[in-house]
Amino acid sequence: MICQRWFSLVALVVGLAMPLKAAQDVVTISSSTGPTAYEEGPQPGQFLLSRGSSSIDPLNVSLQVIDGAIRTATMTADYSLQTLTAGVWTDLSPAPVLNVSFTIAIPDGSASTVIRVKPVDDLIREGAESVDLQIVSSVNYTVGTANSALVTIADNDRVLSVVATDSIASERSASFPRVDVGTFTVSLVDGPGTSDGAPASASFDLLLGGTGTTGVAAVQATDYSVGFDTLTTWTGYDDVTNVLTVGNSSALIKG
Repeated sequence: MICQRWFSLVALVVGLAMPLKAAQDVVTISSSTGPTAYEEGPQPGQFLLSRGSSSIDPLNVSLQVIDGAIRTATMTADYSLQTLTAGVWTDLSPAPVLNVSFTIAIPDGSASTVIRVKPVDDLIREGAESVDLQIVSSVNYTVGTANSALVTIADNDRVLSVVATDSIASERSASFPRVDVGTFTVSLVDGPGTSDGAPASASFDLLLGGTGTTGVAAVQATDYSVGFDTLTTWTGYDDVTNVLTVGNSSALIKG
């Protein structure tokens, strides 16, 4: 009986002397502070990687870029991921690869860290694309419910089209007592707006030319003039450089 009590007392003392196992950090990720990145600018979006406590120790978290619900953006071609290093936003190197884990450190004394999505302002009309990050499980932390997030990259590239909506222009004659004006319609396909960060107008070079039945091109000012429908939201036309600026949707070129 005495031996049993002695062993119990020893076990109690040993148990009290052993350090308690610290609770693991619960790691989550969100894009609520910067859900959209814009090619125009470019303007970055961002992820917030959190662990819920300001531990004195740094925490290395494994992440991976995954395929998302929206068209998946391509690393380096469409964007880069950046972290703040010594006060400077620096691209991750090497650049993460799709579905391959990489490590981000939450610094000591910090409860979270920001991963920035810097878009590439290319000249390709791609539409909206997404960058999707997912937390990879580890023995060093617990993965929270919010284990993945996405940042959408808004495209700013537009397609201009020109259509001869009235393809015949006629000079005044006995048959045509009044000048018949021909019309071209220049349109912005998927016209820009402030919602995607694109400018509210687009400028382009207007090349005037053509041939007649005799093989001789009509000459501006001598054979015709160029005017614009004032009811449309065109911004202006430069007669010297032949640059037309179209606002919002379309402009009519009459001549």
